[in-house]
Amino acid sequence: MTDTDLSPGLILIHGNQAESLHDLLVTWVKRHPLAPLETEVVLVQKAASRSGSSSRSPPMRRGEDAMR
Repeated sequence: MTDTDLSPGLILIHGNQAESLHDLLVTWVKRHPLAPLETEVVLVQKAASRSGSSSRSPPMRRGEDAMR
């Protein structure tokens, strides 16, 4: 299977080193660019704060929705 033969699906990645996860995401996006008008969603869970409040960030998007 080559880099361009990827099937749609779900990839779960877990780690506790934000820098390593960032590097992995950047490398993945460079190796697997989106086709024109294709949308990709990246959901990042934030660590819980000590105050107990849970604020959610919207998912990051690449593609046509990112331009809105």
